[in-house]
Amino acid sequence: MTASPSAGPEARRVERSLNVAAPVDAVWQALTDATELTRWFPMRASVVPGPGGSIHMQWDETYDAESRIEVWEPNRHLRIGFPHHPPVLLATDYYLESAKGGTVLRVVTSGFGEGADWDEWFGGVSTGWDFELRGLKHYLEHHRGRDRVVAMARVPFTQDRVEVWQALTGPGGWLERTGLSGTLLHQTAPAQLVMTVDQYNNAILRVEVEMGRHVIVWMATYGVATDAVKAVQREWQRSLVAVVSHES
Repeated sequence: MTASPSAGPEARRVERSLNVAAPVDAVWQALTDATELTRWFPMRASVVPGPGGSIHMQWDETYDAESRIEVWEPNRHLRIGFPHHPPVLLATDYYLESAKGGTVLRVVTSGFGEGADWDEWFGGVSTGWDFELRGLKHYLEHHRGRDRVVAMARVPFTQDRVEVWQALTGPGGWLERTGLSGTLLHQTAPAQLVMTVDQYNNAILRVEVEMGRHVIVWMATYGVATDAVKAVQREWQRSLVAVVSHES
């Protein structure tokens, strides 16, 4: 996945491009079908398709948003806007193009203001796409058509962000102590780490130290028993509280 550099006014948009080893119609469905969306992006979704329709996505009580479909060109271009959540008047464009062996997907989120008040939104969308689009690629290339079970732990912190990052991902840190193994896909210190997880049937894991002063660990699994995933979630919640409170 590549990020497009920008300057001046264009610096206030987030653009990502990635190659997906899946046909265009499968990528389109992953972006526009409610069931497919819940296999890689939100926890719950509903879609009213077509121009003027809507896509409603919900993760938990902290994020619940309905977007309006502004462009609907199947297998080519989807544009959704967020007019119901001022002052965040953002829009996201998805451009799809067939390529040898799969699809090139380009995603552009625009509409950020220029002031410092927008910095957290801009940073959050940037790091969000760095993970979510890898999650889309991972789902379509390795688990297409399978439902997802998520383990998610979220705890607040008050320490320096770099200090927390080291406690999580540094030598002898929380991640090392979990014993998880896999392939590192992306890392931007002290913001987030993305990796696959061998122990849970090639799951995908995100460790994030967000600007909003929370540590979030999220693992998307496929073909793993729900009870096992929720047991992991409970243990991670407990152990992360210990990490950020210096009890471990």
